[in-house]
Amino acid sequence: MYHYPQKSFHDLLKSIRFGQTVNYPEIEQTICSQPTWIEQLQLSNVLRGHDGCVNTIEWNSEGNLLVSGSDDRQITVWNKDGHEVTNFASGHDGNIFAAKFLRNCNDSKVASGAADGSVVVNQWRSVESGCCERLREWRNSRRIKQIALDQTNDSSFFSCGEDGSILGYDIREMEPTTLFDANQGIKSIATCYSRPTLIAAALSMDGVKIYDIRYMKESLLNIATGHARILGNRGPMTATYLQFNSSGTELIVNFHNDAVYIFDTNLAQKSGPKFAEKIRELRNPSMNLENDMEPSVITMDDVKSSLDQLSRLSTDGTRGIEVLSKMIAQTLKVKQLTGTLNKQIQAQLACLYHKRGALYKQRDYMGDNMAALRDLLNSLELCPKNSLATYHLIEALNKYQQNYEGKQWIEIYKQRFGETPPKLAETTKRMRSWNPLLMKFTRDYSERYFGARNLRTDIKQARFFGGHDEYVIAGSDCGHLFVWSRENNCIVKLLKADDHVVNCAAPHPNLPLIATSGIENVIRFWSPWKINDDKESVSSKAPEHPETWCQRDVTNDRDEIVMDNNTIDRRLTPFDLLRFAVIQQDRGREIADVPGCNTS
Repeated sequence: MYHYPQKSFHDLLKSIRFGQTVNYPEIEQTICSQPTWIEQLQLSNVLRGHDGCVNTIEWNSEGNLLVSGSDDRQITVWNKDGHEVTNFASGHDGNIFAAKFLRNCNDSKVASGAADGSVVVNQWRSVESGCCERLREWRNSRRIKQIALDQTNDSSFFSCGEDGSILGYDIREMEPTTLFDANQGIKSIATCYSRPTLIAAALSMDGVKIYDIRYMKESLLNIATGHARILGNRGPMTATYLQFNSSGTELIVNFHNDAVYIFDTNLAQKSGPKFAEKIRELRNPSMNLENDMEPSVITMDDVKSSLDQLSRLSTDGTRGIEVLSKMIAQTLKVKQLTGTLNKQIQAQLACLYHKRGALYKQRDYMGDNMAALRDLLNSLELCPKNSLATYHLIEALNKYQQNYEGKQWIEIYKQRFGETPPKLAETTKRMRSWNPLLMKFTRDYSERYFGARNLRTDIKQARFFGGHDEYVIAGSDCGHLFVWSRENNCIVKLLKADDHVVNCAAPHPNLPLIATSGIENVIRFWSPWKINDDKESVSSKAPEHPETWCQRDVTNDRDEIVMDNNTIDRRLTPFDLLRFAVIQQDRGREIADVPGCNTS
């Protein structure tokens, strides 16, 4: 669970009022993440200038400049007001997928990578010539997917590509250095200013690995979701984007054909999924349960009645899961503040976990059964004598073909409740067993953000947002920008940000401002906008037709959008490829350029 900073906005105002010392970054960070401002995010600007899909957008460290790269092979630099500062030919012969400002050069140098396998450094405001100057060009790879800065050297950076290599570049050197060769495609890499020797890599087959750039023969940490790697399903293993948080203690990962996840990157912490340990610990026959009782016996009647109604809040259980997530977050916040929970609140929390686990199991979208299993174990950890949670746990284990564990828990059910569990769904004869070796060295996720769809492109981002990383943002195949609160993992804002697919979402480093781009040839800015009934005011200030502008906020339709994203066929269809080809032809480009939107 994400823990919010101890000092709130009101605490900050109180400190200022009483003359206490408050540093500017603290003010900036706190103001940037005010929930009211996040709720008021609206389209504030449309940046026009590219003639193709905008595949990469990145702010500089100060937040006064944004660089973008496109299928038109042009690089554009914008200011934070959305005005074009400069535009120049990149030198690439293919669609641009990555562009970043290099550090400590007055943001004058831009490194970029493209589909033609080239990496180029351009100096766009040269003191000597007064115009754009190409400093370096390397052609050593297949399609370049990502560029990451070397946090130990201002003149250096890294790239990854579909040939499976991570290359290191120094603008003072003619040739790059091969740091790593994976023999499989690498979709994304990330470095971290706070932990400058770490680099995370998204391998197309082996999941996400974290390395020390000084010694990359062995990974420091392997990362995967429980339902993918640990249970033998190699489907949703490819990540399309990685990012460390500001302190380097967490890594956000957007998995292809799955969801957005956050992983703890503390190397001192023991690897391996905690749910596997809990399964063994909680079925210990010698556990003393004499003073324990069913949580439903302890829970108040009005709470039980409210919980029973949650499953009817939405067709697929999504709204019920959202309500329960908020209730769980509030209860855990009480525990965080007081350090303990009385027996009644502990029983209520056990019921909340159990109810949410049952709804996850009922909804059964990608990864839901694992989320259910984790919730049910949390419920049993609080109240081991919980017959319904035990029953649903057995069902979740059987769904993953963990027949041995399922049988062990059936015996536990008989011992604890003196009867055979109600009829279970018939198990398959095929049995999977936990893989101890993989589990020992693989870190499972700590947070999951669900609802967006990541299938049609392989450059879809997910990033931290807010002064203290309080939010998660990501694009989606449905053309929406998703904003989740880390306090309860719920969607707090949903905005129509592209007519086709949103690939890029770049939060401003110190303002409540998000830049997005995708298949359309524009960049959109989203910032807080006070909505009122003054239609004339909206008409004069909106960056597009007022009627279109007013329809971009679809937060109230989140249940339907999430359901559509997860119930339609999760495969790329010939129609999708045709649609991308038509978009390119409409712009006067050849169909051969469609690979710029290739999927994983």
